[in-house]
Amino acid sequence: MANNMVTPIIKGPITDIFSAVGNFQNHQECWKRELELVDCLEAYGPLHGQTKCHDLMADLRECVIKGKQRQRFLIMRRERLRQIADGERDPENAFIESPPADSY
Repeated sequence: MANNMVTPIIKGPITDIFSAVGNFQNHQECWKRELELVDCLEAYGPLHGQTKCHDLMADLRECVIKGKQRQRFLIMRRERLRQIADGERDPENAFIESPPADSY
C-alpha cells in the first residue's frame, strides 16, 4: 500500500519532510485503526467511503481524541466529589494513588 493518499502537485525536499505529518503510524495505540480505515476508504472510494467506513472513522477519532474516556473520567470524578460533599466518603481517602506513569 502506498503512503500517498494526497499526491502533491510539486514534489520536492519540503514535501518529503512533511509527508508523514498527517498520519498516525507512529501512534502506539491507533496505527492499526488507521490502516483499517485507509483500506476501507481505498476499497470504497472517497464518496461511498464516508458512509461505508463511518464506524472505522469514529473508532480512529475516539482512539486519538479519547472523548468517551475523558467523559467517563469526569463523570466518575463528579460522583466522587458529590460523595465527599454528602459525607458518604472520607475526604482523606477519597482518591487512590495514581499508578506509575509507565504502567500502561
